[in-house]
Amino acid sequence: MSIQMYLVQPRGEEEDRERLAEFIALRDGWILMATSSGSLIVAFEDAHLSAVKAHPCALLVGGLNFNPQGKAAERLQKLFAHNIAQQMAARRHENTSPCPPGYRPLVWPAQKQETPPTAPEEQY
Repeated sequence: MSIQMYLVQPRGEEEDRERLAEFIALRDGWILMATSSGSLIVAFEDAHLSAVKAHPCALLVGGLNFNPQGKAAERLQKLFAHNIAQQMAARRHENTSPCPPGYRPLVWPAQKQETPPTAPEEQY
């Protein structure tokens, strides 16, 4: 398994892009960049490709390569690195719990406490 870069085109709604970004992040993927046309440039392990393609919010998912010698390559690499650093910091902050990922504490239904009957007030 290796991490590959992909272009992901959502079906159209802003919430589709957000759902796809969350879906990819849950698979330890990275959102490298969001384009002005609404697409996402992402990186994730190729083992998750079929799941991302099958996501109901995904219209198109395709492999992506950049020419490292291209005019904008250096700026894109810096942007990607910056975005990954922010996501790493956010994930590190989210994972400060001593419990393992996915842990949900048991919650028991509260039993109603019976209140002792009070003496009726005496009227004078």
